[in-house]
Amino acid sequence: MKGLFKRLSGYINHFKNRMKDLLKQFSGLFSTGFAATCCLGMPLALSALGATGLGFLATDLYLFPLFVGSLSFTLWLLSRSSRNNGNRKPFWLGLTGGGIATTALFLVVIGMTSVLLPIYLGLGLLIIATVWDFIIRRKSGVCALDKCQSTDDCVPA
Repeated sequence: MKGLFKRLSGYINHFKNRMKDLLKQFSGLFSTGFAATCCLGMPLALSALGATGLGFLATDLYLFPLFVGSLSFTLWLLSRSSRNNGNRKPFWLGLTGGGIATTALFLVVIGMTSVLLPIYLGLGLLIIATVWDFIIRRKSGVCALDKCQSTDDCVPA
């Protein structure tokens, strides 16, 4: 009976940790997208900033570093997650998307181009990488204990 409770608590703790990591990853992705939409001058995002009293942030001087910081946080979480599941391909896809989005947004901010498609493409690649990483983590095995003593302790997620 004691082993059953230990196994059950292991499953619950593992589920909570997975959900925490997923929440962090998607919150970083959301903040990156929000900063990008503000830099691009989307009315809904700028209205939300103004309504919360943060209208002074609606300049590229503040938003571009916020975008880069949010993107860095998202990529760090993606790197950590992909390192844990052993498949680094989602991280490299996310890094490529982040590089494309950052470069394109920088070129828009300094006025060298007005083409927005590469920004959306880069953010789309980042979203695909995050979802891909989540799918890989869902397919990996779950261990009820901190360390699996045998294959009986690990079950498919």
